[in-house]
Amino acid sequence: ELDQKLTWKKGALIFEGETLEQVLAEVSRYTQKEIVIIDPAIRALRIGGHFKVNDIDGLLHTLSQGFGIKVSYISDSKIHLSAKQKKSITRS
Repeated sequence: ELDQKLTWKKGALIFEGETLEQVLAEVSRYTQKEIVIIDPAIRALRIGGHFKVNDIDGLLHTLSQGFGIKVSYISDSKIHLSAKQKKSITRS
């Protein structure tokens, strides 16, 4: 656990099942961007992975592709997160 907490000194963030809310609290220490969870349904979503401290866009891409989170860029410095809408399949 101590090694995980000190990885930021090497430019990395490691998450092993922390909630999205906890992940964003940690990430906010390394960016000027305001990342806001606008959908309460995803606050407790568990996140795992290794991320670079200076690659917030890479983290957001992973959240979008791997965790079903919609990332909406409101401005250069403000980002909203919500659950992706599931596509419904209709058959004729």
